[in-house]
Amino acid sequence: MIWLLIVLLFLILCICWTLFSPLYMEVDTRTPMAALRWIGIGRMRIWYEDEWWLRIQFPFFRKTFRIADMKSSTKRKTNTPAHLASKGKPTKKKFSKILRTFIKAVKIEEWQLALDTGDFARNGQLYPINYLPGNFGHLHINFMDQNYLVIKLKIRVWKIVFAFIR
Repeated sequence: MIWLLIVLLFLILCICWTLFSPLYMEVDTRTPMAALRWIGIGRMRIWYEDEWWLRIQFPFFRKTFRIADMKSSTKRKTNTPAHLASKGKPTKKKFSKILRTFIKAVKIEEWQLALDTGDFARNGQLYPINYLPGNFGHLHINFMDQNYLVIKLKIRVWKIVFAFIR
């Protein structure tokens, strides 16, 4: 009886850890790279070095793949069961509610956007946006043909799961 209680307590703690540990997402277009890091659980990284690579890393496991090798040449057609096929699409109201909850679960920790439209007159019109109070240090409208986005997000998984349960 006590062993069962210990195993159940351990499973509940593992589930709580996966729900409440933060999930970090980072995208950097200067060096084509995107990373997903779940504290204490694992990491995933995709980057470009002459070809696209994917690295998945968990405790005691690390694997690096070439994306080109993962693509299958033949597509299989799967038959969906009748009770799943007849299910209606979610309504726009429900979708917007889930999307709103997802946006609330994501916190932007750092972002930078450099933009050059290629037109000097338009860049000159947009240049004062660099000095708006919320954009200072984050938005760079330039005349040097630099276009990139760097964004770091913190995602709270339990809020997303709670949105889908409700």
